[in-house]
Amino acid sequence: MSTPRLLPFALAALLSTATPMRADEAAETRGWPALDAYDPAGPFVSWPAKAFGLGALVVSGGGATILCTPVDLVVSVARRGGYGTLAERCAAGVGGAVSQSVYLVAGAPFYVGKTVFWDWPRNALSPAPAPAEAAPTPPQP
Repeated sequence: MSTPRLLPFALAALLSTATPMRADEAAETRGWPALDAYDPAGPFVSWPAKAFGLGALVVSGGGATILCTPVDLVVSVARRGGYGTLAERCAAGVGGAVSQSVYLVAGAPFYVGKTVFWDWPRNALSPAPAPAEAAPTPPQP
């Protein structure tokens, strides 16, 4: 067999050893990944980064679900357990990792552009703040 044909079997072997998910772990995987590293930089940076990151989440998480669902079916029949736990973990893990990476990489050019063409000129051209005068301290009794 060639390597591409062995990949699904290797993935099935790897995922068949996974342990069932606890209820608190299941609640953690159902949320969106935290795509908020660029939020302090403003919407010019965070919105495009989130758009790319969430698009990658949908594509990679969907692809991982398609690959993991047959394995999940086999494991759930073998263990006589519920269906969907392995496919959910697979989709959340792969989708979360890929979306975080794409989010950080896609936002970097916007962050650099904003810093170079907006923040630096604004800081260079704005007047220096006046030094704050010290308030007189009241006499101690």
